[in-house]
Amino acid sequence: MCTNTVITIVALVCAAVAIRPIACSADSRTTAQVESDGPSSYRLPRDTQPLAYGLRLVPKYDKGSDMYTFGGQVEIFIYVNSITPNVTLNAKDMQIKSVAITEMKTQKDLEVDSYELDNDAEILQIYAASNLLVGRRYQVKIVFQGLLRTDMTGFYKSAYKEDGVTKWVAVTQFKPTYARRAFPCYDEPSYKTPFNISLGRQENQMTLSNMPRYLTQRLEYYGWWADHFETTPPIPTYLVGALVGNFKKSNKIEGSLIDVYTYNDYLEQVLYATEETPMLFNSMENYTDSQNDLTKMDFLAVPDFDGDGMENWGINAYREKYVLFDDDAKMKLKEQSVMLIQKLSSHQWFGNMVTCAWWDYLWLNEGFARYFQYYATEMVKPDWRLDELFVVEQHLTAMEFDQTPRHPITASVKTSDDIQNILDVVVSNKAAAILRMLQTVVSDFYFREPLNLYLQKFKHGAVTSDNLWAVYENYYFDADYALPENVPFTNFIESWTNQAGYPVVTVTKNQNTYTLTYKPFSIWPSSDNTSSWFIGITYTNNLARNFIDLQPTTWLKPYTTVKYLRDSSLSTWVIFNLQWTGFYRVNYDLNNWQQLIKQLNESNTDIHVLNRAQLIDDSFNLARAGMLPYSVPLNLSTYLTKEDDEIPWYAATECLSYVVERMRRSAEGYDYIRSYVRNLAEYIYKTTENLVVQYKTDDHTTITSWNKFSVWACSLDGEYCTNNAMINFQKWTQKERISPDIKDAALCTGIKVSNNVDTWQGVLNVYMTTKSASEKNSAQAALACSKDTLILYKYLEFLFDFNAGGPIRLQDFKDICDAMSLTPQGIEASTNFLMNNIERILRQIPTGESIVTYMYRVLASKVALDIEIAQLTKLKNAPELPPKIKASFEESYVQIEQNLLWYNTYHSSINQWTGAPADPTTTQQDTTVSSTETTASSSDATASSSTDTSVSSTETTSTSTETTSTSTETTSTSTETTSTSTETTSTSTETTSISTETTSISTETTSTSTETTLSTSNTTASPVTDPKKPPESSTGYSTFDFDNTSPGMIIRCPPKNGQSSYRSSLIFVLIVVSVTIAVL
Repeated sequence: MCTNTVITIVALVCAAVAIRPIACSADSRTTAQVESDGPSSYRLPRDTQPLAYGLRLVPKYDKGSDMYTFGGQVEIFIYVNSITPNVTLNAKDMQIKSVAITEMKTQKDLEVDSYELDNDAEILQIYAASNLLVGRRYQVKIVFQGLLRTDMTGFYKSAYKEDGVTKWVAVTQFKPTYARRAFPCYDEPSYKTPFNISLGRQENQMTLSNMPRYLTQRLEYYGWWADHFETTPPIPTYLVGALVGNFKKSNKIEGSLIDVYTYNDYLEQVLYATEETPMLFNSMENYTDSQNDLTKMDFLAVPDFDGDGMENWGINAYREKYVLFDDDAKMKLKEQSVMLIQKLSSHQWFGNMVTCAWWDYLWLNEGFARYFQYYATEMVKPDWRLDELFVVEQHLTAMEFDQTPRHPITASVKTSDDIQNILDVVVSNKAAAILRMLQTVVSDFYFREPLNLYLQKFKHGAVTSDNLWAVYENYYFDADYALPENVPFTNFIESWTNQAGYPVVTVTKNQNTYTLTYKPFSIWPSSDNTSSWFIGITYTNNLARNFIDLQPTTWLKPYTTVKYLRDSSLSTWVIFNLQWTGFYRVNYDLNNWQQLIKQLNESNTDIHVLNRAQLIDDSFNLARAGMLPYSVPLNLSTYLTKEDDEIPWYAATECLSYVVERMRRSAEGYDYIRSYVRNLAEYIYKTTENLVVQYKTDDHTTITSWNKFSVWACSLDGEYCTNNAMINFQKWTQKERISPDIKDAALCTGIKVSNNVDTWQGVLNVYMTTKSASEKNSAQAALACSKDTLILYKYLEFLFDFNAGGPIRLQDFKDICDAMSLTPQGIEASTNFLMNNIERILRQIPTGESIVTYMYRVLASKVALDIEIAQLTKLKNAPELPPKIKASFEESYVQIEQNLLWYNTYHSSINQWTGAPADPTTTQQDTTVSSTETTASSSDATASSSTDTSVSSTETTSTSTETTSTSTETTSTSTETTSTSTETTSTSTETTSISTETTSISTETTSTSTETTLSTSNTTASPVTDPKKPPESSTGYSTFDFDNTSPGMIIRCPPKNGQSSYRSSLIFVLIVVSVTIAVL
């Protein structure tokens, strides 16, 4: 690396133009609103604070060393709050070349004794020879250099091919705490200051930053230029954005601020994004009654981007698939693009203009942005049903995520790891759902007016949630508005933001009185009896059927243990939580459930569509928690054959898929429940298919649902779906056009049914060569549909080619892991890949830790069979795993224990309902979950078994079944007991060598030099039998013993050393699964 070259260019960039004047009056200083936690805190001390930055960055590729480097200089103008000899900044993974401190008024230089960079603490300490004095301003100038990163954080390199030539761009991703990886700074969100940015580039390159460029200068160094940009408004460090490379600008829409930048191959695919964006910005301006301060907006389609998009001030970065569309893109991807653009647009108000003061309050950015992602887009796209989609895509997802309580919306974070982990469903989806609940409680007017005042008052400021609620309280005081029943506003809302989880309200009827009680909801046994909420109650009955009035008619309060409601009418059923606006579940007595099921079967449209979705989701999750017999949700689901609206099916898909996944462990019952669910999936797929294909509907929700339900029905091997998908796949292979909205199902089914290497390779070739982001997305998911575990294993091995022009980018690997987890073969291949390559992933892949922990977490949520569990158990218990990874594995493993507990508790109820034979009993206890396990008994769990047949149905027997053939010839014997176990028999695999110009795949090679034998799937389905005939009996899967796991694999994993988080020196013995792969 030519260190002197980079530093020389940086010096020239800095000398080319002086720092433009930035106003730094005492009144304009940003005040840190969150105090440091003391000497041991990861927070910066409050003795100094920044007033403004002058930032110079120069990326450079050195051909001699084949290294991508960058150099930089930052001048930080600081104000001293308390006397100190030190300046403490955030910095990580860089070399500090020089440090200077100058007092601004006198221009006296202070001697710098030393400086020290602690990469682990991410702190740069600068020690001055004398104290920095209170009330004075100083300039701290630091020259530094580093490597352009490859993990898509900080200042990193992204590569792409254009006309067969590999090119690169240097681009930034600083959220949440990655600015410190690019330049020393006060990397906390409360420090909002102006930035004056200059970027160095070579003659054939271009640059972009947060503001318009005002000057370009040739440097006194051959082929180098400096671009200087206007000063930003006050922004936090994580919103600084920059790009240096060879991107091209698209043609701008007249009257629009938007420019889209990508490379030549995709310039014609940006029209959709540029056409939609101006209307989305206008919707936010109209709602907030305020304009943002943007002078320009650039959209970057970044080839390598970890996430969906980033809302940098004036320069939003996107994953390519969300802004690049040809004319033949699937409708759902277009919808996701518009909504992502709206989300980042909303961030201009929530996050950019008004910023959370610390990451505890991240939901003030993310929750509002998620909320307006739907509700502001609805103003532009009223026919997309986004108000209803919000409920089944955000509200429902948040309830599922938080039904094992995680953390409050207003969280408590300290370390960088804490901050990165807090970017989850709670601070986005759940926070948005709580905002929706607030809007319905107080009305849109009383939600909107104080919100706009909040934006005006704290413009360019940093806030806590206390600031937000204080504005609401003061506005309500002036308007003489109050919540009913003397409910204190702040107490009400903080009962939802300041504690984890949510409640379940239980409604029972005794003659003419409804009794309401509530408690914290959890799908697993919990001793939490302390959480309490202010719950606004809305309800209607079969006589009134008023689903429109969403403001609470009464309240359940923290100090109220029970509430009585009189009802003298002759109503037969009642529904609480109208349109699912409240963030809570509702349980009823069995008679009310029976009446609701009857109503759904007789005339489901008499119940609001969102409440139909709510009844499905609540009933299945109440049964999962042991608060309701499983016969109730299963009986309720039979009405779905009369449900033609797509919205309730979104809830049904999630709930039924969980049951099918868990029942894979049942030798007898799996085919029965899968057959029942398959019939339902086929029904809704046929319904939407007829509307789209036969009746040529242009309804947006129907078309996007057609895509979703075709994938669901085909994944369950529905005959109608499979036949249609194969017809479309054959057309596609013959270069005939098929609808992009059916392409996901067609490509996946084509690979699955053909189950040969040539077909898989053909789809891979399309994946690597297509210019359509939509088609590439379909092909990527389809490649995980193969039934050949060796092919799937090789698909995963492409991970290691990411830096050599391989077909898989790091950003896509997690999506591939998700797709793999949907089939038994994918689970097997993924597990073997993780076990055999964990050391290699950690050593070679920049995002190795993230990939390893993500794969394990996904697998832990999906495994069901003993051999699958045994592998993850051994991996978790491997000695000397890096502590961070081991802790993540332990946390994920809880999901395995919980899923086993569910199976042991409920699988017999599921089998009883479907009419499946009882699973064979074994001579040892089914499964010991853990030594400290609490049984899911209680009165709730007892109800699930003892009253399981209390709600009857005449349509509980599945009409068709599948037979899964297994080769279970032997039994395993222990010293005390004998239990049935499955031995995976060898399969004969035809070896087909595939080669193309760019990629080849062979079933004769493995990923490591050590010989590794991979097991084949033990759940291969045989031909479907007579649908009315029960499956032939098969040997039951062996029960799993946590104290006697097998087989072994890892013998030593020394702790990792070194600066890079992915460096590790693990030594593994590769697992050899008991299977012989015959190669013909």
